[in-house]
Amino acid sequence: MARVTLFALLLAANFFALPAGLWAPGETTSAIVGEVTDASGAAVPGATLTVTNQETGLERTATTDASGRFDFPQLKPGPYSVKVEAPGFASQEADNLAAGLGQKQTVNFTLKLAASSRRLSSVPRRR
Repeated sequence: MARVTLFALLLAANFFALPAGLWAPGETTSAIVGEVTDASGAAVPGATLTVTNQETGLERTATTDASGRFDFPQLKPGPYSVKVEAPGFASQEADNLAAGLGQKQTVNFTLKLAASSRRLSSVPRRR
């Protein structure tokens, strides 16, 4: 009887010592990734992206790397919007992105130059 109990304890100890990935039920999150470029196809490093869960309103931000890439890992599955902003460029937003369980959604942005709000004049101002 003691031998059976000892065997059961050893078996249970080995089961719980296994890495979590071997007995976990699987992916429980999703991800949104992509890149930001300008109209010429050049990367836009340092652009700020905001991902918003459209059901909960929760937001996360990220910044593009030197290659213009961004990554929002470990998102709760659901509908999202992603907004990108960069100095000198008009902002853009992608809505209704379905981030499915265990899936990686790719969204790429091509930014256009922002319209200038200053008026240039050839007549010098008087002081």
